[in-house]
Amino acid sequence: MPYEIIGKYRSVPEVIDEADDLEEAKYLQREYQMAFGKEWLITIRKEKKKAAPDLLQACKAIQTFCVFVDSNLRPEQGTGFREAWGMLIEAIAKAEGRE
Repeated sequence: MPYEIIGKYRSVPEVIDEADDLEEAKYLQREYQMAFGKEWLITIRKEKKKAAPDLLQACKAIQTFCVFVDSNLRPEQGTGFREAWGMLIEAIAKAEGRE
């Protein structure tokens, strides 16, 4: 489902429901706010698209290779693999929805 209804109580967020469209999400948000009361903060979050598992697996394999090569480089040989490794870490985090 493309929308998540998030409830936050005492600074601890949790997904309490899901909705197929924004109209349904707003309806659920109002219903949960009335039911849970003022102490809860009820918000809507659009779910992030997740990368295909095979693409994510390929990125992790390339990351492993970059770490291996980087660990065998002497400082004067440059940092191209170090830069690629950093870019892969960012891409994997984004694909996993951790960004």
